[in-house]
Amino acid sequence: MTSDHNQHKGVAEYIRSLKGSPRFGPQVAHHEELAGCDASFAELDRPLPQALAAALRQAGYPRFFSHQQQAIDLIRSQRDVIVATPTASGKSLIYNVPVMERLLADPNSRALYLFPLKALAQDQLRWIDDFARFLPDLGERVALICDGDTSDYRRRKIREQPPRILITNPDMLHLSMLGYNENWAGLWQGLTHIVIDEVHTYRGVFGSHTAWVMRRLARICARFGGAPQFTLSSATVGNPGQLAGDLLNRR
Repeated sequence: MTSDHNQHKGVAEYIRSLKGSPRFGPQVAHHEELAGCDASFAELDRPLPQALAAALRQAGYPRFFSHQQQAIDLIRSQRDVIVATPTASGKSLIYNVPVMERLLADPNSRALYLFPLKALAQDQLRWIDDFARFLPDLGERVALICDGDTSDYRRRKIREQPPRILITNPDMLHLSMLGYNENWAGLWQGLTHIVIDEVHTYRGVFGSHTAWVMRRLARICARFGGAPQFTLSSATVGNPGQLAGDLLNRR
């Protein structure tokens, strides 16, 4: 019996138990099984820089799924984009490819990545560190994390010399960065990309607070001459366009 068969059996048993649960079963509004299909691949509208294309091949990404191609091309055309695709569908690659391309083209450019959980930030840092080994032109320590676990000494060093990619969270952005925006001028001036992952997290009161933080962020970037584009991603949001528009005050 193959592992795929066992996995399918386990999922089927879970769904059957869920629907049969006296407590949770009545809450299931709809259940449907969709037949599997072959993967669809596509070429980008224009080729990537040779160094980046080679790095992707070395890292095990020789081609893009069609949804990745569509989103990457939109981001490369300097559009704000929200990506809503299932878990493990390659969302991180969608925003990392255009960011890496810009970092290679412009040594003064920087990106800001926002994650709601420290574990997600650490995962992304590991991926960037591993991938950056194939792009030596980016230099060492391409990305750094600044969160509640970052010491005052490390935080001061990051402020004085921001990394190419700064990984943080909305709370740290609000409490330690926007209120002291003069100290972070080196980041705002070169900021070209802002990535907000797990965007479905920002709903309700927390979402309202984050929306105001995003407005402050955009205003401060403009003050320092920056106009970064936004890339948002989620695997579970049902109204991606509306949520992104409300969060960023853009339509």
